[in-house]
Amino acid sequence: MKKLLLIILLLNFNISFAQNKDVITNNNIIELVELGFKADVIVAKIESSKVAFDTSIKALKILKEKGVDSSILAAMISHSTHIDSAIEAKTGIYYIDGSKEIMLLPNLFSGVKTNTAAAAFSYGIASVKEKSLLSSPTAELKLNPKNLTFKFYFDKFRENQIHVSDWWFRVATAPTEFILVELKSKKKNREIETAKDNAWVGSSKGTDGKSIIPCEIIQDGKGVFIVKPKTQLPKGEYCFYYAGVIPEEKFKNQSVFDFSIQ
Repeated sequence: MKKLLLIILLLNFNISFAQNKDVITNNNIIELVELGFKADVIVAKIESSKVAFDTSIKALKILKEKGVDSSILAAMISHSTHIDSAIEAKTGIYYIDGSKEIMLLPNLFSGVKTNTAAAAFSYGIASVKEKSLLSSPTAELKLNPKNLTFKFYFDKFRENQIHVSDWWFRVATAPTEFILVELKSKKKNREIETAKDNAWVGSSKGTDGKSIIPCEIIQDGKGVFIVKPKTQLPKGEYCFYYAGVIPEEKFKNQSVFDFSIQ
């Protein structure tokens, strides 16, 4: 009778997981332990499911205090590491070239410059603009302006395991958190305004609104979006710039996804 009851509970638990896209968290493990499931059953469930575990020292301590067996903790750590070592879903921004998808790689800012002299001469009335620089005069990726189409892939599966290499696409959920802007071309570099400070009106972060190019966004599946500029882009330098909230202090929004229209 007791065994039958556990089977019924596990079936109900599976239904609950299915409704939640079958992604197991620390809280689900504690729930299973409190329901009386044996360690081997919970480990089997971990190995057959997608997971979003927090296996930090603090989290493991809490799990141990809740009575989670060491074999279960080991399975959580092992499965998290396994998932972490191989990205299960495609992430990033891709240019659609016929049947091919060409990835836009993040280009790191080489420095920052400000126009403090203008503010000094105007006694703080003029704004001090902070401009982030890209060290090359043009992007390596040259694109055709006709029917310019991009595809954005987002993966929220590993929310608690944000990667430095693709954190934009694990924090954001849609292209609306990015902006398409035109870069100002100089002789040796390109630049984008990333902040403005004024003694009278305060400071602000972000790009000058005049540089933002409106885009059409169409969802093309779970976490997948088609993005097209609403007007054909003239010859010049452009980039997608993340304008959302940066997740943690160790992450910096110091890159853009740049391309050139020739």
